[in-house]
Amino acid sequence: MTELLAEAEDERVTARFVRFLVAEGVIPPPRGGRANADYGEDHLNGIRRYLSLRGLGLSAARAKAIVAGAADDGVPVPIAPGITLIVDQRKLERPLKSERIAETLKQTLNLFAREDDTDA
Repeated sequence: MTELLAEAEDERVTARFVRFLVAEGVIPPPRGGRANADYGEDHLNGIRRYLSLRGLGLSAARAKAIVAGAADDGVPVPIAPGITLIVDQRKLERPLKSERIAETLKQTLNLFAREDDTDA
């Protein structure tokens, strides 16, 4: 547990918080049982994803469902005033092609921009 907490580099990640995430099913239990609990990158990644989703303003229940892979509908994520991204985990193309997605998003937003906008 000590290594996990050190690697997290986040004061919000405490032993109690990690145990809570395990109990809630957000991250899997450690390998090796209680006496020899072994946490790995999967645990750290789950904790970071959970905290990032909460930071986006998602509820604890919604963040839990997303990290656990149990979100069964589109997840609205506010991006900017007037822009909300709906993410449907079931339909995401793997691996994500973020550059292509960003370019498509840019082109789409430019369709809504007024001609006098200079941020395009």
